[in-house]
Amino acid sequence: MLTIKKLIIVCLFMTTSMVHANEECVKPSVTDAAYVGCLREDKLTVATLDNTLWALVNEKGALLTEYAFDNVVDINDTLFGVALGSKKGIINKQGKQILPTVYDGITLYDNHYFRLNQDGKYGVADPRGNIVLPVEYDWVGSLDNDDNRNRVIISKQQKRGLIDEEGNIVLPAKYDQLFCCRETNYGKVAIGNDYGLISLSGTPLTPVEYQSIKAFSYKPMILKAKKQGKWGLMDVKGHVLHPFEFDQLPRFYPNEVGVEKFKRDGKYGFINNEGKIVSSANYDSVDVFDDNKYELENDNVYGLADTAGQLIVPVEYDNISTADEQGLRVVEKNKKYGLINAASEIILDVEYDKLEYPDDESGVRVVRKKDKYGLIDRQGSILIPPEYDMLICCYTNGYGSIAKGNSQGIIDSSGKIYLSDDYDYEGVSLNGLFLVVRDGLQGLANKEQKLITPIVYEDISPFSDDLSAVQKDGKWGYINTTGTLVIKNIYNRTQAFHDGIAVVETDNKKWFINQQGNKVLPLPFDTITYNSPNRYKVSKNGKTGIIDLKGNVLIPPMYNRLMQIGTQSYFAAKSNVWGMISATNKVIVPIQYHDIKEFSLFDSATTDSMTTTMVGFSKPGDWQLYNAQGKRLHPNKLFSKIITLNNDSIVVQSEGKWGLIDAKGEIIIPIDFEDEPFDYGYKDELHFVSDKQKFIFNKKTKEFILIEKLP
Repeated sequence: MLTIKKLIIVCLFMTTSMVHANEECVKPSVTDAAYVGCLREDKLTVATLDNTLWALVNEKGALLTEYAFDNVVDINDTLFGVALGSKKGIINKQGKQILPTVYDGITLYDNHYFRLNQDGKYGVADPRGNIVLPVEYDWVGSLDNDDNRNRVIISKQQKRGLIDEEGNIVLPAKYDQLFCCRETNYGKVAIGNDYGLISLSGTPLTPVEYQSIKAFSYKPMILKAKKQGKWGLMDVKGHVLHPFEFDQLPRFYPNEVGVEKFKRDGKYGFINNEGKIVSSANYDSVDVFDDNKYELENDNVYGLADTAGQLIVPVEYDNISTADEQGLRVVEKNKKYGLINAASEIILDVEYDKLEYPDDESGVRVVRKKDKYGLIDRQGSILIPPEYDMLICCYTNGYGSIAKGNSQGIIDSSGKIYLSDDYDYEGVSLNGLFLVVRDGLQGLANKEQKLITPIVYEDISPFSDDLSAVQKDGKWGYINTTGTLVIKNIYNRTQAFHDGIAVVETDNKKWFINQQGNKVLPLPFDTITYNSPNRYKVSKNGKTGIIDLKGNVLIPPMYNRLMQIGTQSYFAAKSNVWGMISATNKVIVPIQYHDIKEFSLFDSATTDSMTTTMVGFSKPGDWQLYNAQGKRLHPNKLFSKIITLNNDSIVVQSEGKWGLIDAKGEIIIPIDFEDEPFDYGYKDELHFVSDKQKFIFNKKTKEFILIEKLP
């Protein structure tokens, strides 16, 4: 049978039995032939005498070749591949030999040149079969013109060179390394440790005398070369653009423009991507600073340059801070401090002994000069001149403290001062009233600095339900927000009002009273404290329970400890074992566990409160998870380890496998990893690795990215 194959670029010949491609073609009569088969539609056929050796036959049945081939393969319109044993050759359609059947492999390319392989060596023949490159090379690359830009890598005795697509030698095979040129606009060669530059076509452009040749920039394409320990710049044609005088030169990545630092004679300057020096080498060091600025240093003093390498802050400061949110920087010179703005203009003279960090909320800063303190705003303008003995700003309520002489006052973040020669200001209540003190006694003043109470109280507690407990002559009563005493000072102890009710104690008896001071309900308990709206925690004989504002016992005082979970349930302990009960004392989780854990999320409506979403109970070695209502989560799993990662994700281990769940108990990452995930700490990444996959979990976005599948 005859096998007909049509290959345009590559032909690999194998000795096989033959099949004919077109059984319907007209086959000529061939004298003594045992079989005649068609090769193609242009009436060329093959014939055999004994089904072993084949010959090429024309349309009249005349032999174009001897019966000499084990195989004949159609290659293109003019050529046939022939094989004799394991050797291959080429004939044309007239039967004329183009290449003898002596080669182990022949590759035909689009340009009709042949790459030859014989006894492990390679060469090149032209379309007529003439040898243009002897078959004596260890390797000849592809002759595909589109891929190789008219040059082909060759190697011989571990040396490399270049030929063109027609096999003509461009560079003799004498180089130890040859880099050319698919992704760059240049090529280079090396002999030993020395490099030279070649063109895209392989023409030598420079001597092989450089210690290194690398890309400097891509827009335009500029190279950096090293010679006798110094770097210089050249274009891709080998023309020197900058002499070899640099200690260091940067590299600009593709599409990168702008400036980078260079080093010459031990000093640093700036050079742009076009190879132009934009700032001379005048600095001991140049480092990237914040906001894409550069920090310059000379003899341990500092300045700043912009992204174009231009000096914007003189090199004269002992220290320059990073910019704050307003773009302001603290500068230090001779142990004095000042401020510069984002335009690098001095907005606060360098004459202060100290500039503190800006307040997180208001941005104001405390300044010190000659042991006196003042305040500046977020733009660096003076709010309070430095003439006070003490100044702190600001606390979380937006106020701070100030002192002058023997008087202590309060300031706000606008710089307003509350200070009196008659008394000291010591604090600010939640409703904006000021606590004032004189001779150890307390009173209240308003924001207009007027006293609303006399300064006669030993103690004044914070307001709650618009009432404040005050102590006078050892007894407690209550005032309202206008300073009026509305409940007389008759009690030994008092608590804050909640839901219109407060706990008071007198003569060793406890009562609920209302805001008019009337006794509402006696409280026959050892202790009573506010727990949550309409609930108070009480104790009796060392046991704890819960009552409501009407005195109804919701949970009898029968537990060693109670810890509220959300609004409707409690952790409850008896004799050092824990369980979970409802707000009406119904057992939700049996009281039999040795340890507990609570997992919470920030409430979606406010960032200053947490909502319990999941709880854990443990017997030694095993944890069970429940939601805040006491429903068992993952009832088929026991967890040997539960590690809180942050407020909304928990690393867990079950049956020796690791995974990740969220604070509601939903599985984020399946629990099937062999190794405990590791956390870099300073990043938001958690790395999981198993025998099947490796990925990173982002703790902020709660997304995970598969980075590798393992075999």
